[in-house]
Amino acid sequence: MSDVRKFQSHYPNWQFQYGLKDILVQIYEALSQRENVVIKA
Repeated sequence: MSDVRKFQSHYPNWQFQYGLKDILVQIYEALSQRENVVIKA
């Protein structure tokens, strides 16, 4: 994650919508579907 204070000062109503886990799950699912790759945890 990064410091988003400057961005929020320009867009005061903006808020995070996704957590890190949600983002990683989306990346995993997209890669799995696109390349039919099996990733072992």
